[in-house]
Amino acid sequence: MIDYENLSREQLIRCLERLERERTEQTGNGTDATGSSLPGPRDDERGANEREIGGRDMLTACLEHVAAAAAQPFEPEAALHDILSVVRKLFGADRAWLLYPFDMDAEFLEVRIEATSPEYPGALARGERVRIAALERRFGQRLLDADGPVVDLSLRDRMDSSERFGFYSQMAMIIRPRTGQPWLFGLHQCSHERVWSEEERELFAQTAERLSGALNVTNMRTALRESERRLALALAGASDAVWDWNVPAGNCYIDPEFARMLGEPVEYLPTVETPCPAGVHPHDDREFRCALTRYLESKSSQFEFEFRIQPKHRRWRWILARGKVVERLDDGTARRVVGTYTDITKRKEIERDLERSRARLQKAQEIARLGSWEFSIASNTAVWSDELREILGVERSAAPHPDTLARLIHPEDRDRFRRAMDDVLADAQPYDIEYRIVRPDGGIRHLHSKAEVFLDGQGRPAALVGVAQDVTRYKEQEDRLAQLLIDNRRLMQECLRAQEAERRRLSHELHDELGQSLAVIQMSASFLEDRLKGAAPTMGKAAKDIMEAAGGALDVVRTTARRLRPAAL
Repeated sequence: MIDYENLSREQLIRCLERLERERTEQTGNGTDATGSSLPGPRDDERGANEREIGGRDMLTACLEHVAAAAAQPFEPEAALHDILSVVRKLFGADRAWLLYPFDMDAEFLEVRIEATSPEYPGALARGERVRIAALERRFGQRLLDADGPVVDLSLRDRMDSSERFGFYSQMAMIIRPRTGQPWLFGLHQCSHERVWSEEERELFAQTAERLSGALNVTNMRTALRESERRLALALAGASDAVWDWNVPAGNCYIDPEFARMLGEPVEYLPTVETPCPAGVHPHDDREFRCALTRYLESKSSQFEFEFRIQPKHRRWRWILARGKVVERLDDGTARRVVGTYTDITKRKEIERDLERSRARLQKAQEIARLGSWEFSIASNTAVWSDELREILGVERSAAPHPDTLARLIHPEDRDRFRRAMDDVLADAQPYDIEYRIVRPDGGIRHLHSKAEVFLDGQGRPAALVGVAQDVTRYKEQEDRLAQLLIDNRRLMQECLRAQEAERRRLSHELHDELGQSLAVIQMSASFLEDRLKGAAPTMGKAAKDIMEAAGGALDVVRTTARRLRPAAL
């Protein structure tokens, strides 16, 4: 007996052709008016039974082939066309067709796939759509109401499509796959009118059932191909590469896109046992493998790891590896892990530059004792920089809140601070204010704060962003400078008073003591000059010189005393 299930499509078609020849021999010289087989003169009861059994075996094999054809790895439409070819030959019909979608509310219906004899091309071959007239809608309603095939005779006299596409009889049935809209599966007999037997209707229903399974497979394949296409587009758009790790087998497939990602030829990718490729930084290589082990042992849902890799003669690149277990063994351990590689080098470079900028800003804030802050008016929440927390004396882990700052403001400055805040929110203008705070440790700090207002779409204040500088040291220096000025002023006054007293003393001594002594000397010298002028001319002249010198000295003393203390003289 022939193993029909393992026949190829070509072998099955040859078997069907042989079946047709046997049926022709059974009919002898022709058929009756309905197209049913007429017994030939050589037929006997035993031969008819044998042929019937053989025919049923062939029909069963054909049904199995309908199901098997859908599982073949060829294009879905080609598979369905081959199935329709088998069905057409199986039933000895002139056309077998599939119409999709079957929607009786539409104006036209479209035949998607058909298999026809050369003499009777169908709508698909002619490039036409089937217009739905009133009689076609009634036939369609019968299809919708029926549980199995619907047949009709002499349709040429009642349906527009029968005249248009030239068929005498048809048998059709709705197929409802698990996904998508319904299909309409049908046969046409174009050469003559035909009465479809109960056995043929039953076989047709079974064929439709097999075909429904084929359509399910086709729909799934189409959906899978579309999903794969979208995945490929998404991966191409994201510049990602796929890896597929068979854990028990110890091998990992890496998409050639990964080589292109690194700027290397596809041959660059060696066979690897894990998703950790060759060329990974030594430190990252150890961490990568440990992370994979921890992931498999923890049975967590997602794997992520960032690593550095250096292609040949190129700079280091940063790659993000993501993965997920998609298959597990019976004991729950991972069997298959699928993931992607993403080039994050640019992101890492941006993060590095951003971190450097943040570090420079942090250092500048530390040097300048400058903290930044942001206050959201809508949510009544605040964000403080680390330096501002240091200035305020609060823990870095404490949640920032506007009320915290309000409580820290010095009691004498709170009203002024609130007025400044009210004004800036009312006018939406920047503010510049100095105030004091009392830190939790009791220390007092002087802050100089500046802020700007950000408006929402309606022009209302939405947030305040500003800085606060600790100017306590400058304030202390200002206070010390002011005190120095006061001390200097007092010292200067004391110096002036001492100077004035000394001038008074000197003026008094010069005027009263030295001046009087010089006046006495001048008077004594004048007396001696008068006495000695005649008796001792030489001595008289000396006395005169003494008198004149004493007079000159007295003038100098008086002038000096007057300059030292003019008001008193």
